[in-house]
Amino acid sequence: MEIFDTTNKIAAMTAAKHLRLKSRVKEVIEDNNDPDILCFKTYTAKVQVKILGIWVTVWAETCDFSDGDTRPYIKNCAEEVHQALTESV
Repeated sequence: MEIFDTTNKIAAMTAAKHLRLKSRVKEVIEDNNDPDILCFKTYTAKVQVKILGIWVTVWAETCDFSDGDTRPYIKNCAEEVHQALTESV
């Protein structure tokens, strides 16, 4: 662990680059075996951040897999959230 002087901005920027979190967009297609639910497959898009070696979901949205209009919309929203996270870090 390195300790930096607060007035040294270059060292602080270097430390921030090393601490940058990894993030990803994950798409999951799941089968529902529950007879009470009408949709048989669900599509889920998740934006996840890796914290201390564990992927933590920070945004997720789910729809019926057969819904052809909502799936691309959810994927686009996930990409926008992922882009917003990577730009601000």
